[in-house]
Amino acid sequence: MKGYVLNSYDKVLDMKKFLKYKELARQAIEKYNGKTVCRAVSTEVIRGNWDPERIILIEFDSPAIAREFCVSEEYTKANRVSATCTTNCVHIVITPAENF
Repeated sequence: MKGYVLNSYDKVLDMKKFLKYKELARQAIEKYNGKTVCRAVSTEVIRGNWDPERIILIEFDSPAIAREFCVSEEYTKANRVSATCTTNCVHIVITPAENF
């Protein structure tokens, strides 16, 4: 069963710092053998009011590895930088969604 991390960015406040965050996050993703499934800088809202500026969806071999990645020292370091330059939200998505 795969595990995914969905990171949505409502606003990038400082692009120079954001680029540093992206590099640190990339290194953490590689360490945990994550695979970027989707990266978007534009979305179309069909229903509701969630309208992030950017989205990235990362696939991991399991939900446990996705969780391990999210709390890892490497990703925590990246998130410290992210907190200074973005407003964002991180979700762990677990598949398959039984009884959906």
